[in-house]
Amino acid sequence: MKDTTIEPVRHTPDAPARRDCLRCKAPFDSSGFGERICRRCKLSSTWRTSPQRGAVGAPGRRR
Repeated sequence: MKDTTIEPVRHTPDAPARRDCLRCKAPFDSSGFGERICRRCKLSSTWRTSPQRGAVGAPGRRR
């Protein structure tokens, strides 16, 4: 009989890595999965003044 044991999926731990910024595409040293925008872009006035998606009180589309 054939072995049908299913191995559990092992997730990669959150780790610092060199990633490309999602805004300007420049490589930067990220501290983990959640950091995808480089410091330069985060310091821009556009980034700092835009409402955060899902933030309490942030304007958004209503359906």
